[in-house]
Amino acid sequence: LRKTLLLEVESVRKKLADLVEANSHCPEIERLQRSEFCIDVEERERIAAKTMERCNALRSQIQNENLARELIRERLVAEFWETMQIPGSSIFGMQNPNLTVSNYPMRVKSAAENSRLHKLKCLREVELREKEFLSSKNCPAMLRRDGGAEQPDVLFTSDVFASGSEDYIVNWFSKRAAQSKAENANGEEDAAEAAAAAAKMEKEM
Repeated sequence: LRKTLLLEVESVRKKLADLVEANSHCPEIERLQRSEFCIDVEERERIAAKTMERCNALRSQIQNENLARELIRERLVAEFWETMQIPGSSIFGMQNPNLTVSNYPMRVKSAAENSRLHKLKCLREVELREKEFLSSKNCPAMLRRDGGAEQPDVLFTSDVFASGSEDYIVNWFSKRAAQSKAENANGEEDAAEAAAAAAKMEKEM
């Protein structure tokens, strides 16, 4: 059926083309305008209005798709381009397109990331220096590594390093606690003596 309709349309198109060609060779007084070939004006206007409606719908659909693509593009640029300190790029060979050289892209680091990286570098440097010290001759025997084997961790008490009488803030609390305890003990002794004296006076009376 579709093939039959296409053949009929092609036949009508060919007849119309022959008529337009013959009309172009007619005398000026007998020549018709191109719009005068259409007999059913209402049908032509209906088809034109329907075509315009379809065009507007298609134009609106394409505009919405373009807006969606632009939004995705802006998000991609903001996420993967503007946040890069060194954007990624590649160089392609002219004679050999399979030959490419790419750079090393780097992202812009935030203040928190820079601070964390600095701390990690410091910790790594301390670790390397500790390893060097533990392997040197200046290391104490209890901490020295014998034959590359690491000695187990040892817990030291503060008595090894300090007598407890140093004027450090860490010792102030223990001194203060001892003084408070002594003052409380003296206060209790004074209260006991006062109670004993009062009892003695009552007996004498």
